[in-house]
Amino acid sequence: MKKTVLLVAIVLAGITSSFAQTSAGNVMAGGSFGFSSTGGEVVNGNTTNQKNTTTSFSIIPRAGYFISDGLAVGTGIGFSSQKTTDPDDNYISSSLFQISPFARYYVSLGEKVSLYGEGAVNLGFGGSKAVAGGTEIDTGDVSAFGIAVSPGINYFITDRLGLDIGFSLISFSNTNQKDPTDDSENKTNNFSFGFDSFSPNFGIYFFF
Repeated sequence: MKKTVLLVAIVLAGITSSFAQTSAGNVMAGGSFGFSSTGGEVVNGNTTNQKNTTTSFSIIPRAGYFISDGLAVGTGIGFSSQKTTDPDDNYISSSLFQISPFARYYVSLGEKVSLYGEGAVNLGFGGSKAVAGGTEIDTGDVSAFGIAVSPGINYFITDRLGLDIGFSLISFSNTNQKDPTDDSENKTNNFSFGFDSFSPNFGIYFFF
């Protein structure tokens, strides 16, 4: 009986320790970064044609405050870029300054590991350019709006330092590009749903 009580006490102590980092009144600070690349080729008989290649990169420092046990709200301010290159090395690229308020809820699985779910709003402002035949062209201002729901897992390397990996589950984005020559607008909407383990976002956070 004493051994059973001791075992229960150890388990509860581990759970209590894991919740200490995410308890009400604490602060989390760190950031996330992401990278993705798509491309390929089309084979038709003896002919092989390369597809366009698109690469995306983002880095967003973030800070949040735990308004209750497990629940943090905060914001991120950072940078993102995207570049699409054709087989002749012509490309179009965009760079955005981003603001991303978020809410994140942690569920402990033990002393070291927690699952979380996050909802975020993404606002972006920047510009784009194109390069064709070695000539650079200003292709206008770009603004973006998006919302995303992302699950993830956090591993506490130490009592105050956590490493997490998040995955996009549901997202919607609207991008608006204004042509500098005639003020016309090109609007693009994108909705995605599904778990993609090949496109994770990595983050590292301090809890205090």
